[in-house]
Amino acid sequence: MDEVRGQIERSIEALQVFIEQAEQPARAQLTRWGAIIAGLILAVGLLGTFSQIFSGASADNSPLATLLNGLIPVPLLESILRVLGVLALAVVLVTVLISAFVLLRHYLPSRLPRFTAQLVKYRALNDQAVDAARERITASPKDAGSKLERIDGESTKVLEALWKEITDVGRSVRGSTFKAWQRRERSLEYSIQLFDLSPEIIPLPRTLCVLRFKSAELRRYSMVPDWDWYSFLGATGIGTDPARKLTEWLTTPGIAEQIKDMDVATFASVLKAHGVSADPELRTPEKWTGSLL
Repeated sequence: MDEVRGQIERSIEALQVFIEQAEQPARAQLTRWGAIIAGLILAVGLLGTFSQIFSGASADNSPLATLLNGLIPVPLLESILRVLGVLALAVVLVTVLISAFVLLRHYLPSRLPRFTAQLVKYRALNDQAVDAARERITASPKDAGSKLERIDGESTKVLEALWKEITDVGRSVRGSTFKAWQRRERSLEYSIQLFDLSPEIIPLPRTLCVLRFKSAELRRYSMVPDWDWYSFLGATGIGTDPARKLTEWLTTPGIAEQIKDMDVATFASVLKAHGVSADPELRTPEKWTGSLL
């Protein structure tokens, strides 16, 4: 298992290298901004130099001033140069601010992507659930059951957000083939992080149902094998017979079609209404039959 996880983590590292290479156009844009700023600064310097030359020529009544007056009055030319200098300086300042903004966004640490932030929250909730599952065995089963029920409700909401991120980033887009391929790779990375690198135990029944029966929509097969399925349900307090009844109910062909047509939020809500719960007082196996709706 550790070897498989190591291979998956190396695959993620390779994907991250690819994503970094895809960001090279942004770095090239920063280089272009630098060249523009340098050109504008040079223009401001030249305009200032010309203004000083013409001012000196006008004050000395030199031949240059006489020649320029024949073409355009020197005072007017000086005014034009000053206006151009001010405009050029303003453009330089605006360009510097824009480039600084781009630079800060690109190089300084930014907030976590939505998927990563939700994934961190999902795993933190699962850690809380594991602690509560241990309490169910060693301390108070009733308190642990109500705690697991609360965590399960929060966890399915986070799964809803994670599902949306994977689905949205995996949608095909018009335009560059490279960008479309990049989005597919990002979707694969998200999928690996959620399913293949999932927690070793998930003692949350509705969360577990979502992962087992909805993951096949994103992958070719369910990401919760039978062994884990029954083991995790046992950790929530659902014994072997109720677990088998839940499995038979949710794998019935007609029910499977209903699950396929539901989003994560609806599926989790229906399961809760049918008493799929880690809390023994809310669990109703007698309702695990017939239509979901």
